Amino acid sequence: MLKKTTALFLFAALLFVLLSGCSSTPETKIGMLSSTGTTDDFSMSSSVWNGIEQAGREYGVKAVCEKPGSDEPGSFQKETEKLYNDGCRYIAAVGPEFSETVAEAQEKYKNVKFIAVDCDLDKPRDNTVAVSFAEQEAGFLAAVASSLQQKSGRFAVLLPSGDKSVTAYKNGFLQGVAYANKNFGTNIVMGKSDYVFINGETDKDGALKSAKKLFESGASVIFAPCGSATSAVIDAAKEKRKAGKNVFAVCADSDWYKNGIYDGKNSAVMTSALKKADSALYTIIKTTFEEKFPGGREIVFNAKNDGVGLPEVNPNLREDVIKTEALLIAQLKSGELSVNE
Repeated sequence: MLKKTTALFLFAALLFVLLSGCSSTPETKIGMLSSTGTTDDFSMSSSVWNGIEQAGREYGVKAVCEKPGSDEPGSFQKETEKLYNDGCRYIAAVGPEFSETVAEAQEKYKNVKFIAVDCDLDKPRDNTVAVSFAEQEAGFLAAVASSLQQKSGRFAVLLPSGDKSVTAYKNGFLQGVAYANKNFGTNIVMGKSDYVFINGETDKDGALKSAKKLFESGASVIFAPCGSATSAVIDAAKEKRKAGKNVFAVCADSDWYKNGIYDGKNSAVMTSALKKADSALYTIIKTTFEEKFPGGREIVFNAKNDGVGLPEVNPNLREDVIKTEALLIAQLKSGELSVNE
């Protein structure tokens, strides 16, 4: 009897230890590094975050976001270390400013899977996947849609200089305006004075002054493919539309329509050139958990894989414009139509 009691006691003790060990297993976490956007501001960062959260809910993974206190590389590295110490073994870094940080971190933290979004990496290591988007295609589609909707008038572009993705947006937009004029008989004019550069992505005051000046000088549509310029152009367009002017903002990265509502129902945003970063991040995380992490690869999301486009709902576009856009997307998918970067 004593032997049985002792055996049962030892078994219970062993079971307790095993169960205790299971309960202390670290929680899987996915971290995000963002320097300019937040998780709810319609920016590229917010789109990435939406994809991370969706995957987190589906796979039981906790999402953590860190925003460095400054733009210095050292600050980026500290936040990366903070995410690592917090248990994040999957980290998404959003924006070219994190290129150097990811290049170093992928060597330092080899047990972390990095998702480098719009970063400039010479060669992603096996624990890093580089994600980029065909912004030129999204800009092209937004330009054709805006041109068809307005039919005639003067368009402008407001953007910071030097950013690769913003430049691709601009180039695609210019090609879209030219394409619509040539193939659909629109009469959209863009002169040298209609390309306005602002001082960086965070200069909203400068962007607002420039946007107001462009609208006052006769521009009917302003394409603003970056954070501060986007919100500034929307504010300027709202003001003009309240005064009865037929002007619009065309935005980028996310669907800004709701952000442009100025009278409770109507929006000053005509459409948005989308980078479907939420879907892209979700797809990569899903692939990681169900199959294999696509490390060492550079994945471009474009029209062919539904990585860019326009919002599913475009209240400020006519039905015929929406149908034409669907045909253009089909041509981009098939390769019949191409847009230069």
